[in-house]
Amino acid sequence: MAYLPYIEPGLDIVLPLSIFIFILNITRNLLDSFLYCGLIGEIIIGIISGMPITGTTFLSIEIQETVQYLGYLGLICLVFEGGLITDLQILRNTIWVTLSAAMIGILMPMALSFSIMGMKFDSIEGSGYPTALAAFSAGVSLCSTSLGSTIIILSSANLQKTPIGTLIAGAAMLDDILVLVMVKIITALGQGQSDFWTIARPAISSLSLILATFLLTLFLINPLLRGFHSIFTYPKIDRETFGENVDTEKGVSRHTGFILSTLMLIVLVTIAACVEGSILLSAFLAGAVVRYTWQGGGENMDMDVDRPTMMFEEYYKPIMDHILVPFFFASIGFSIPVSEMFSGSILWKGIFYACLMFLAKASVGIVVYFQYFTTRWSHKWTDSKKRTLPMPEELSQQDGSPENVTANNIINRKLKTKPPHLDAIIVGSTMIARGGFGFLVASEAQSSGTLNLSKTPIRLQNMQGLSHKDTGRKKALDVVEDQIFLVIIWALVLCTIVGPVVSGIAVRRKLVGEREGDRCECGVTIGRRSFGTGDEGVGGCHLCL
Repeated sequence: MAYLPYIEPGLDIVLPLSIFIFILNITRNLLDSFLYCGLIGEIIIGIISGMPITGTTFLSIEIQETVQYLGYLGLICLVFEGGLITDLQILRNTIWVTLSAAMIGILMPMALSFSIMGMKFDSIEGSGYPTALAAFSAGVSLCSTSLGSTIIILSSANLQKTPIGTLIAGAAMLDDILVLVMVKIITALGQGQSDFWTIARPAISSLSLILATFLLTLFLINPLLRGFHSIFTYPKIDRETFGENVDTEKGVSRHTGFILSTLMLIVLVTIAACVEGSILLSAFLAGAVVRYTWQGGGENMDMDVDRPTMMFEEYYKPIMDHILVPFFFASIGFSIPVSEMFSGSILWKGIFYACLMFLAKASVGIVVYFQYFTTRWSHKWTDSKKRTLPMPEELSQQDGSPENVTANNIINRKLKTKPPHLDAIIVGSTMIARGGFGFLVASEAQSSGTLNLSKTPIRLQNMQGLSHKDTGRKKALDVVEDQIFLVIIWALVLCTIVGPVVSGIAVRRKLVGEREGDRCECGVTIGRRSFGTGDEGVGGCHLCL
């Protein structure tokens, strides 16, 4: 009978791996405390520990491959968390603004990426310019948004449940969904598969997955899960009997919720893999389905206790925060060819392209001004109607309640005199960081052969090409033939570093304004955590559209 005998691992394996995990967590905590960008530290540790600089002297190839596999599992859990924490009620209320932000976040990087077609690169066969397919691949790589850094920044400032926070998270996830669909198209084109079905299949599979999940959730999954919840429940008795760890209000056990949620994640991911759809899209849908069904199918969307998030933080969060997610960002560092990035022509082209991509994503903040001016014009139109057609009831109320008149005057002054500059900076800068999806798409484009020059021979369009010397999993880059890839990596690295720093500074300024008693654009004192129209009974908000 075949079996795997237990062999005690040597110190050369245990010690480097222990040091690696320890340094990853220390670096993440330090950078999160000061700059809200702990993922940058993990990427840097991955660069130092991996093959690009140290070869295999610190971490062996087998350990690096294991880190990559576990890191991808962490990415799936991270996207699952994105769907789980998305407030569906706020998302419905801000859906058009979110869609506008997502479209700007896709179209602007795509449009500006075609500027690299004017950059001259020297190849083995002479000078050449990037093809339109190479520019398209570069644009797709820079269309993504780092969901990890977005979640970290929003959670550190307690913005997840605010309209601005939901806008940022929703737009980032929509961008990543579109990127995950387009990366399949890039891979197909790089392999020379130009027929319509091969190119359209990823998009059709993803759209079909979304539609099927929506219909099944309404008519099958929601009744089925609610039936399971009704079977596996705790007795609905006083909370003091069992303490805070038992959910006695609805009678649903978080242990049962964990099992059903994990099964939902596994089923949707498996279906997506079988139909050649996006695995990460299915993970996000699984999180959204779990939140929807756990909240009673939308009947009680405004819960005082966020039970799906409590379940996630109890079961998923510990291993994600300390092992899986750090492994994912460290594996990104493994794939960055640092030793080849500092060639003179590559350096200035990478910085120039990074500046363009910085502006492309920062332009998403424009949607905040759209919302501001729309609200301002609607108030002007309403005020003009009130002045021309005053109602007796309104006049009597204004005469009898001077405090309301004063409050309305404050609101109108704020709407007229304070454009949301800081809010726009927060939205734009939070979308700048590209994170793991960008590196993933760039690597896929590089390996599929789409990042070539117009005068590069056809032989470079093969899957491995001549720009890589294969030795198992190892690939040796050629600085001459992989220049476009290195320029993309420069843009990804700089945007991923600078974006969280800028957004962290902007969030700090906003929080300082709260402590000083500034008012939101809606005219309500932020320090009182009032939301929307100023009703004190509504939930808290840091930033209000």
